[in-house]
Amino acid sequence: MAAADGLCRRVRATRLRAAAGELPGAITSLTHIVRTRPGTESRQALASTYRTAHDIALKFGYPDLAAVAEVARDLARQIGGEAGEVHRLSFGQTDIDLHALGARVRMKQWDEGLEQARAIHLPLTTLMSRRARYLVDRAVVEMETGHAAASLRHLVSARSLAPEQTRNLPGARDAVNGLIPAGDCAGNRTHVSMAVCGSRTP
Repeated sequence: MAAADGLCRRVRATRLRAAAGELPGAITSLTHIVRTRPGTESRQALASTYRTAHDIALKFGYPDLAAVAEVARDLARQIGGEAGEVHRLSFGQTDIDLHALGARVRMKQWDEGLEQARAIHLPLTTLMSRRARYLVDRAVVEMETGHAAASLRHLVSARSLAPEQTRNLPGARDAVNGLIPAGDCAGNRTHVSMAVCGSRTP
């Protein structure tokens, strides 16, 4: 059960590769516990671990794998009840605003998305993973509305905060691909790529 909580903490701290590496062992171990010594706590931990697998798959850009993890999570949850005690997720106004911004990006409502992104003020308690996602979404709407410098600034901030997550978010790749043609020279293309996808910040 501690393993499920540890995985949640790693995802929140954007240590995605470390969490992904621990997932197979954690799922195998918890599945064995659920089958041999069934109980509410072990089932909740298994559901939480599948929720973590879902989150990681989405962050790495594998929606099909995320869908499989979601089905497994729902099955574990039905057997063992809600996994809320293990996978604690606060869902308040900030989360609603962030999801609404993400929806604007997916629907390509750039002007509305930009207005919404600029109106969001993240509390200091916002998880790093959510803060990085916001910065990437903001970079996309800034880029799509012609604000290349602001877009690059937000991408660099996202990468500084959560390098693994930023490199693997489709929105970050979309913004980089949009910013590179806006560059005047090869040097600027290199600057954009290194700032967001490279091994170091500029």
